[in-house]
Amino acid sequence: MLSIRTDLSSLIVQNSMGSATNKLNQAIERMTTGAKLNHAKDNAANYSIATDMLTKISAYDVAADNTAMGMDLVTTMSDTLELLNDHASRIRDLCEQASNGTYGEESLKAIQSEIDARLEEIERIKANAEYNGIKLFEGGGAGGIETSVPFLKPITRLTEDEAIAQGYTVVKNADELVTALNNNESVCLMNDIDMTSYSLISNSVVISSCSNVVLEGNGFSIKNINCSAGSSGVYFIKDFSNATLRNLNIDFADITGAYGVTIVDNISGTAIIENCSVTGNIYAKYGFCFAYQECTIKNCYINPTSLYKESNPSNIFPTSGVVENSFFNNDIINATSSLGSVSAAELDAILAAAKASMPSGGTKNISLQVGINSDANSQIKMSLESLKGLGAIDATSSDSARSALSTLDEYINSIGNLQTNLGSVSNRLESVLDEILIQHDNLVSSRSTIRDADIAEVSSQYIQQQILQQASATLLSTSKNIQYQNVLGLLQSLR
Repeated sequence: MLSIRTDLSSLIVQNSMGSATNKLNQAIERMTTGAKLNHAKDNAANYSIATDMLTKISAYDVAADNTAMGMDLVTTMSDTLELLNDHASRIRDLCEQASNGTYGEESLKAIQSEIDARLEEIERIKANAEYNGIKLFEGGGAGGIETSVPFLKPITRLTEDEAIAQGYTVVKNADELVTALNNNESVCLMNDIDMTSYSLISNSVVISSCSNVVLEGNGFSIKNINCSAGSSGVYFIKDFSNATLRNLNIDFADITGAYGVTIVDNISGTAIIENCSVTGNIYAKYGFCFAYQECTIKNCYINPTSLYKESNPSNIFPTSGVVENSFFNNDIINATSSLGSVSAAELDAILAAAKASMPSGGTKNISLQVGINSDANSQIKMSLESLKGLGAIDATSSDSARSALSTLDEYINSIGNLQTNLGSVSNRLESVLDEILIQHDNLVSSRSTIRDADIAEVSSQYIQQQILQQASATLLSTSKNIQYQNVLGLLQSLR
């Protein structure tokens, strides 16, 4: 239809030109950005999928970093353990040398001097070994130590230098302990004290007096206290006045047929017993007491492997004074307690909870986030046994040096076991890193398929739309002239 009021052909050309221009601009945008999805309107569903993939890709990058840091932590622990093993092996060599019996006193002193220096270095290395503020060889948290007894309160074990700086006399054997306390010196234990050589008889004591001092157990045990038969009492400390006993386990190897057993007696002034425990085999004819007179007892427990009181049982804890959070296993034959009495099952639960909550729980639990989700499959939990303390090594005689060999073997074996665990964790982390990289690469490839532009295809579209735009522009400029000439020709033929 020829019309002079409405130019339909011009409108068609204009629409075509607008469409070509829009597609041309889209092609230009895709070629300049390299992406075919630049806005949600380009493809709403695929745009959402590509955005979610980008989030996951970023998360896998972080997971890879986490895994790499975990591998660095394990490597740090492993390298430190190798250094500790070198020192321990050298100490063992020295002990084996000293056990030969061909060395005089001065030679043994020289050997002991090197042993002491290496022991101090072992403790220094352990204390300083950390990764990003995490103590590597102290179970559960900074400052914690593993003890053979699950004390009710966490213990931060003092080093020898720290104990001396705080005014303690450092104690490493039974003779030093008895001498220092009888001289009213505050003491700090550096290892378990074996009292085998101090077998008790009737009315005998381990410590005759302990006034105005502190006995810092430092998480160790005074063990192998034994006595056979007698008509009088047995005392760990006879006179305990204005003194403090803390962080100590008292282990009776075998108390048999004693008239009575008392941990501390003849208390006067202010006496405090805190975070202590009593274990072992005890047969007391008339009574067993944690403390005979009034004193303050906190966070203590008595859990003997066996306890028998023949008749007229006395109280485990004193009938007066302060007793807080202290417990006794009252399921033992003929034993009673006036304060803090709980059943065996309740005591076991208390000790289990205390051990689980202690910084020195014996294991180091580290959780690595190696996945991108919050479930357990995205985590690797490392439960590594903490390295036990080596304690004092005595090589001043051939017999003591020979007996130290088994202690050193146990310590070196513990290092080997920890190295084995670290090796297993390291292998697992390497596998995790490989898996992360596979997931990451697959996501990147999938996102590229959805979002990236095919430049060859877009270039072809660009050329096509450019030609259409130019053709539309040419037709738009000539369409009106052609149509109007046709109309005028028809009108002129009417004359």
